[in-house]
Amino acid sequence: VVQDDYCSLGRDTEEVIEYLEKRWTMYRSHLAETRFAKKPLVHFIETYGYLHNKEKDVLEIDEESAAIIREIFIKILDGMKPGEIAEELTARGVENPGDYMCRTKGWPLRGDNRGWSEGTVSHQAKNPKFAGRWSKYANGKDYADDCDPIVEPEVFDKVQEIFAQRRHHCKDCDKRSNPFLKMLTDEETGAKIIMKKNGYTGIYDFHFKPRKPEGVKYDKTHMDYDEAIDQIRELLRNEHDSASAAADDMKSHEAQSCKERLILETREKLPELFEKLLHINEKRLRLENLRESGDVEEKLYIREMAAIEYQRQKLSEKIFDIYEEIVEIDTCYSIENPWISLFSQYDEAHELTRSYLKLFCEEVKMWRFETLKPIFREIKWKTMIGSSEREVRCGTDK
Repeated sequence: VVQDDYCSLGRDTEEVIEYLEKRWTMYRSHLAETRFAKKPLVHFIETYGYLHNKEKDVLEIDEESAAIIREIFIKILDGMKPGEIAEELTARGVENPGDYMCRTKGWPLRGDNRGWSEGTVSHQAKNPKFAGRWSKYANGKDYADDCDPIVEPEVFDKVQEIFAQRRHHCKDCDKRSNPFLKMLTDEETGAKIIMKKNGYTGIYDFHFKPRKPEGVKYDKTHMDYDEAIDQIRELLRNEHDSASAAADDMKSHEAQSCKERLILETREKLPELFEKLLHINEKRLRLENLRESGDVEEKLYIREMAAIEYQRQKLSEKIFDIYEEIVEIDTCYSIENPWISLFSQYDEAHELTRSYLKLFCEEVKMWRFETLKPIFREIKWKTMIGSSEREVRCGTDK
């Protein structure tokens, strides 16, 4: 490599590669700058809604896809939401922009028609290219150009105002403080449930996240926001009351007797395990003596010793688990019970934010838009109390 200021003779490979990469970066920057200086037109980059006329070197409107773009803008002006538009286009079998471009250009398809999403519709409705406003940032500069618009600039601006109003409205609405955000699913199908504004009532309620699962026909199609809040607060309040009652009950003679009985029953498993462990240790000692005296082959010794170590490990794990169980029983029948400690903290007057709800619930399931079924945290410790208490109290459900 010979340049005015450089010669690669006597230099190692890494130095030459570093120099060439530096020169390539400079050349690429110069090429982009020269190309945009000679022809600042950037609209020959094809996109959904336009086709490149190579002979004239201009973009022309593709009427087939442009018709879908215009339809999206009209529906938004009529009050439809991007998610609703996406559902309708998908139901009609309209190709999404990616699949359409692949088919018309002969590129490999990414699969069958994947349908439209709420984000895809929003992206089309917010793209200034469809109003004839093209721009590109390259090489540290902004380049702009004009192109025939698919929708009138006035229409495009009105749609942007609608998006701006929705964003502004959401700043102070319940949607921003939705406590169920990314926590709510349908119990039967596992589908996600989101909150959105009801187009008929004008209030926020819960619906399936588009698209609705196939074959689902519930009597109710949504749950009001206030109804969901009332239900979850009542469930949390009931859990708080149960935890408070359990905390008081832990001091009773019955609860302490139950704890002592459970610990005693658990300890009774230890002598048999210790006896087995002693037997295995004796077997190991005999095997080591046979090896020292040369009465056992090395391969047999290794195989037998591996089996002994495996048995020892399993027994040790069982003994450890029993001691862990004893510690759990002792913790369960005390005010240190994690379930009692957690739900004793619940404050009815506290604002029900997502972070506050996450403190008590792992997730929330909704049954047919009728009832909420929260998955409470530390519920294992409540179950431990319930199962043993029922035994102590002669089958009652207290």
